[in-house]
Amino acid sequence: MNIMNNKWNLFLIGIVVIFTVSCDSNSETSNQVDQEVTGLIQHNVYFYLIDDISDEEREDFDNRLQELVQISTIMKSNIGRPAATQSRDVTDHDFTISLTLWFESLEDHDSYQIDPVHTAMVEATGHLLEGVRVYDSQILYEN
Repeated sequence: MNIMNNKWNLFLIGIVVIFTVSCDSNSETSNQVDQEVTGLIQHNVYFYLIDDISDEEREDFDNRLQELVQISTIMKSNIGRPAATQSRDVTDHDFTISLTLWFESLEDHDSYQIDPVHTAMVEATGHLLEGVRVYDSQILYEN
């Protein structure tokens, strides 16, 4: 349990550092200086829950995700589970649940990151996570 808390604390510190750097428009190391971010942002999160999660903890996690997608800066959202697609070298069916959010702007994304509902979920569910992967994309083409 102590190891998991340390992993979670390191994860939270990493998120804070990344968020701080991305918000510092005067930083020479910030990608914001080199490129202007405009348009839709797609935020993909893959949660890897611990193996011994209880049914009650799982239900609480799912309920918190459903609360999370109600945050006003989210344009569109979906929550999913691994699909029963064919296993290939490039597929990952090991995640437990996924969350995909679309934001109209980088500012909406950044506002979501510090929204009290989001920060409360991160804090309340960290002990349930074996890992989390986040992939943010600036949408270049939409059909």
